[in-house]
Amino acid sequence: MEEKKMLEIDIRHIAKILLKKLWLILPIALICAVILAGYTSFFVADTYTATTQMYVSNVVDDPNAVLYGITSSDFMAASGLVNAYQAILTNDNSLKLILQETGLQNTYSASELRSMISASPVSETPVLEIQVVSTNPQHAQMIANATTKVLNEYDLRGASAQAIYQASLPQTPDSKGTLLKGLIGFLVGALVSSVLVILLDFTRDTVHSDDWLREMYGEKIPVLSVIPIVGGAKGGKRKKYGYYERYGYYSSKHNDPKKDSN
Repeated sequence: MEEKKMLEIDIRHIAKILLKKLWLILPIALICAVILAGYTSFFVADTYTATTQMYVSNVVDDPNAVLYGITSSDFMAASGLVNAYQAILTNDNSLKLILQETGLQNTYSASELRSMISASPVSETPVLEIQVVSTNPQHAQMIANATTKVLNEYDLRGASAQAIYQASLPQTPDSKGTLLKGLIGFLVGALVSSVLVILLDFTRDTVHSDDWLREMYGEKIPVLSVIPIVGGAKGGKRKKYGYYERYGYYSSKHNDPKKDSN
């Protein structure tokens, strides 16, 4: 019960700290959002995506396919072959063949090309969708179409992969996600600044207030007296950096017997 009470007090105290320091947390969060969104907008290069699709079949040159068509078992087997062609597409030999086909072997390395290409089945069907992302739209189109030619040359025990359509030249750049990254920057800035505010508060070795003492320790540490705020918001004079002047200032200036006698 005591631990639960202390936990409630700590959470309430943390909430008070964060609310009190909102004037600091919010500007930091906004600055982080602007920095990340601005960097994304002005310094991240535009990218273009070219897309093509291939149909994977395992009934090549089968005379029965003409008479009976493609069965469900053929369809399921072809769906499994999609994963095989997906793996073939990303091996070094295929990547080098793609670069030779496009004539871009002096522009990209195999590892760079691997990071540009992604392939996945379309809704668990024998259709393999290939996407190529590049800062150059012409290169994206050339590489996407070259992948279909290279994969078509592989013969997996009679299976084949044929292009359904050729990739077209991408006209508009992909979205950079500027707003999303700005939101991420705002959340990260708010989180980091909040953690720092809480850590700085808990590392202080000062008493916050008499109410804080009562909440934290109850009757274990009775509050005998508190230092009054002399003047304060009602006109009390402060030194630089927010500290009150010594009480001697008030006693010597306002309680001088010589001045009172005059």
